[in-house]
Amino acid sequence: MSPIKDSYAHTPILVTEIINHLPNIKNPIVVDCTCGEGGHSEALAREMIGGTLLSIDRDPMILEIAKGRLDETADRPSCPKIVIKESNFSNLPSLLDELHIDKVDFFLYDLGISMYHYKVAKNGFSFTEDESLDMRLDRNTELTAYDIVNSFSENEIRNIVFTLGEESWAKIIARNIVRSRKLTPIKNANDLQKIVFGSIPKGKRPKTIHPATKTFQALRIYVNQEFYHIEQGLIEGIRRLNMGGRMAVLTFHSLEDRIVKKIFKHFSQPCVCPEHIPICQCGGLQSTKILRKKPMTPSIMESQENPSARSAKLRIVEKIHETSNQTWELWKKTCQKPQKVFDFTHRFSHLVNH
Repeated sequence: MSPIKDSYAHTPILVTEIINHLPNIKNPIVVDCTCGEGGHSEALAREMIGGTLLSIDRDPMILEIAKGRLDETADRPSCPKIVIKESNFSNLPSLLDELHIDKVDFFLYDLGISMYHYKVAKNGFSFTEDESLDMRLDRNTELTAYDIVNSFSENEIRNIVFTLGEESWAKIIARNIVRSRKLTPIKNANDLQKIVFGSIPKGKRPKTIHPATKTFQALRIYVNQEFYHIEQGLIEGIRRLNMGGRMAVLTFHSLEDRIVKKIFKHFSQPCVCPEHIPICQCGGLQSTKILRKKPMTPSIMESQENPSARSAKLRIVEKIHETSNQTWELWKKTCQKPQKVFDFTHRFSHLVNH
């Protein structure tokens, strides 16, 4: 095993529940959209009877760990063809077209941040370390958390922290960040967490999480444009599902879970056109059905053995009707990538509001 893999334990979450919803067919096309260290991909490969498993992740270093893990399943007689690709799952159309895959039988999205990024990558995800304020999951992108806290306006920082972190002290935090950077640049994660910690009155600091958790979450979401990719990836996934195919999504905080819940609900209604379209273009047929009204959550035992599983929620839908290409083109226009802070936070505020 590599030193990276040995430095921490990776345990995939809700594996049994996910495998139980894998379509029971020969030669399925399965896509793990967030491969990470390969825990879920390995479990899927061991259950599949032939077919193709496409494992995607945007981080090339973590894919090396996954590749080593998946190589161990290759000798099984009924092992599927395993394809590993470095990319973001919002690029599904081009990835599937490149592999000449039209429809998919099972999609899995694990939206949690891997322990690799907290324990190994040293990119500023852990606020207890003197890590550089990077927070990029894809090193090919330019914007970092350092850029945000040292160059964005006070109003932009407040908007990000309030909307994407649901931090009620966002105004004071933003003000103190700007004041601090006038004296000296905010260089690392430890510097930033001290500013946030001091911005929240002692009696108001949360007791169950670090006071900087929400601020760091907000910066990470904005740096990686996570909500945009979730929206884009799920909608494209629903489009490419086979009839009877299923999509499983694991979420770990309330904001991303609300987005998944609303998208699933929308495509399980009689009209699946974007909300701003005044006249129905889809023919009034729902695309999917929600298999469980309430999400599946880890058992008490799993949560005790793997504390990072405690907040996990698993939602699953099944494709029941095809939707016209005209409707998908409307969605393609609707899901253009926001270019400014206000555009991003405003665009997704309707998805994350209760």
